[in-house]
Amino acid sequence: MDYYLADNYSTGRRIWRIIYPPLLFIAISFFVSIVAVIVAFVFASIEGAAGGFESIDWYSITEDVLRIVGENAMQIQIITNLIGLAVFYPMWRSTRKRNEPYKNRSAAGIGLLVIGMFAAFNIIQIVIFTITDVIQYFPSYDDVVDLLVTDSIALQIAAVGIIAPIVEELVFRGILLGRMRWLPAWAAVLIQGALFGVVHLNLFQGMYAFIAGILLGLIYVKFRSITIVTVGHMAYNLTSILLAEAVGEEVAGTILVLSAVVFPVCVVLLIKSRKAIPMREVSGGRGEFGEVRWNGDNRWNEESGWSGENRWNEESGWSGDSRWNEESGWSGENRWNEERGWSGNNRWNEESGWNEESGKQGDRGFTSEHGDSEDSQFM
Repeated sequence: MDYYLADNYSTGRRIWRIIYPPLLFIAISFFVSIVAVIVAFVFASIEGAAGGFESIDWYSITEDVLRIVGENAMQIQIITNLIGLAVFYPMWRSTRKRNEPYKNRSAAGIGLLVIGMFAAFNIIQIVIFTITDVIQYFPSYDDVVDLLVTDSIALQIAAVGIIAPIVEELVFRGILLGRMRWLPAWAAVLIQGALFGVVHLNLFQGMYAFIAGILLGLIYVKFRSITIVTVGHMAYNLTSILLAEAVGEEVAGTILVLSAVVFPVCVVLLIKSRKAIPMREVSGGRGEFGEVRWNGDNRWNEESGWSGENRWNEESGWSGDSRWNEESGWSGENRWNEERGWSGNNRWNEESGWNEESGKQGDRGFTSEHGDSEDSQFM
């Protein structure tokens, strides 16, 4: 069973919490793009007005704006993703606190399999697109490709290969799947995959992003590691960049054959790999995962540890029904106090509860002077 800290949100609030991160993701992209266009327009206008306001050729200025934006597409992408990282990382941290931590016994090995799987998957995908020439039916996709190849390979690797996967995984696997624990896993994976395709705002790109999002979602559900899916996403994006820049036609066939072997092998090995283990099983119910500790109904919370029914709290120990409190001992019915023994049906209060000198309080109890209580409870 998968545990998470109950949020007590209405269905409408839960749906909104799923929808607004992708909307915010798109809004950030539009905001940065608009600012970039405004800045480009200012520079183009200043240059165009060098001979006087009357000599401005607004058509030429429009072309200059598009040229400037296109030449700086990767820089704009980097700025967009850095803003996204600043916005979504705290959101992911907050979502992560409400979900149970997991541990993979061979995280490094799983990570390598995921890298191999997504690199091979993308290579096979690119070859299929090339052979079928399906891209010709999606002319708008050429504009996306042109933007990606206009900058240096270093900028492409930084923007598309490294920073973008980090932000996208935080949003779609980290935040969305973390907030959809109340849904069946298959439904959550499909929803986040669909939203992942939509935010690319390009039909063709959105279709293969949907498939990649489903694969990433399935891996995250099984291994519960944002790091594992992020390196897989990086491998997927970097493969496109490196193939376009560094691989010649003479080795393309060899790479395709290797990919056709690597992909199914990695998939089979990942299926056979052990899924992530909840930390409560690893540590016997009160474990640690870095700075993370359990809280909620058998759930984990980074700040306060166990709390609620049958839960542990680091500061005060057990509390509540059948719970332990380090300072005052057991509280509630028939609970234990280390210093003063059983408290009886009434709960212990340090100031007005049981009193060792003057006898019991409540229905029954024990005092040091008067001996046994009416029901012979021991202290």
